[in-house]
Amino acid sequence: MIYDFSKVRKEYKKLNCPRDVWTPQKVPFESCAHSLILSNRTRGKTTNVLLYLLIMRKLYKISGAYIRPTENQIQAKKIKGIFSTIENFNYISVIFDDRWNSVKYYGQKFYLCYRDEDGNIVDTDPLPFMYTFSVDKHEEYKSSFADNTCDFIIYDEFIRGSYTQDEFVSFLDLVSTIRRNRETTRCVWLANSTDLFSPYFRELCISKQVSTMTEGESQIIKVNEGAKVYVEIIGKQNDEKTISLNRFFFGFPNKRLQSIVGGGWAMPVFPHCKRCEKEVLARNIYVNYNENFINLKLCYNDDLGFFVDCSPANQTYSDSYIYTNGEIKASNEHYKLGTRNAIDKRIWGLFESNRFYYSDNTTGAMINAYYKECKI
Repeated sequence: MIYDFSKVRKEYKKLNCPRDVWTPQKVPFESCAHSLILSNRTRGKTTNVLLYLLIMRKLYKISGAYIRPTENQIQAKKIKGIFSTIENFNYISVIFDDRWNSVKYYGQKFYLCYRDEDGNIVDTDPLPFMYTFSVDKHEEYKSSFADNTCDFIIYDEFIRGSYTQDEFVSFLDLVSTIRRNRETTRCVWLANSTDLFSPYFRELCISKQVSTMTEGESQIIKVNEGAKVYVEIIGKQNDEKTISLNRFFFGFPNKRLQSIVGGGWAMPVFPHCKRCEKEVLARNIYVNYNENFINLKLCYNDDLGFFVDCSPANQTYSDSYIYTNGEIKASNEHYKLGTRNAIDKRIWGLFESNRFYYSDNTTGAMINAYYKECKI
């Protein structure tokens, strides 16, 4: 079945959702299988994507999938309230012409239901309209899940502080289990963090394009292998109340708060290169991270001892010693943190001892993201 998303948009518009929340109205579902929506919290991303699913349920009788990274995150006590705003605004009753007015969560599935004035369930749709999954259990679903109507996938909180090994592949393996061979399935990725160095951007091959985007921007990125990925960074709220509250609670001169109040990518502050007399012991060591080269100069100073001076580089050379977590293509490239020879132990031992200094915060963020991915 081919879905008419213009019809879905018209139905959504009838709900008269508040103007100060994000809406999926400009997401190009017709042309992109994957859509990434990024912002700080309280922008209504999850709620409004769920509304789209409910509308598609009404129009096309489809079901959806709600995915979180770990099984713990889809426990009933943590997840059953995701429809509370939708219920409070009576959207379910409006969408389904009062046939249903609420939902219930049972057996990792959401069902439409009708509740009386006392909150008692008097009728329930026998078929679930949304299933819940976790990426860490992706293998277990292969033999247990079968619903050819499950065509709308929501991956919530995909950006976070830590990741599991090959998580991107595990997620797409789960998507394959849900989608089977249907070309009509659409996947919406949601994140309440704007971490530029999430490994998902690297795995999607969109890191360079995303790094140039700012709040309020969106674009369709065509990957070399043929996939199209829509990315939208939701603009910050500029109303006086929001600005006043942000000043009251977060009015501190700390750039790391930008992703909370709105204003840019989350960017920690790293120790910068010290201006001092130093002996450069090795200058041919590099890290290749997301096709960005970073030069690691091994240095010595009487006061500091051994340390590493990190700065961006435009190219490497035939005698370069290059760390990469990508495919090894040359004899001078070394996977992840190397083989733990004398050079590797010296370099990454200094990192673990906080003896790395950076030319700028972006370089620091890339090195720290690289090391974190290598340790997964």
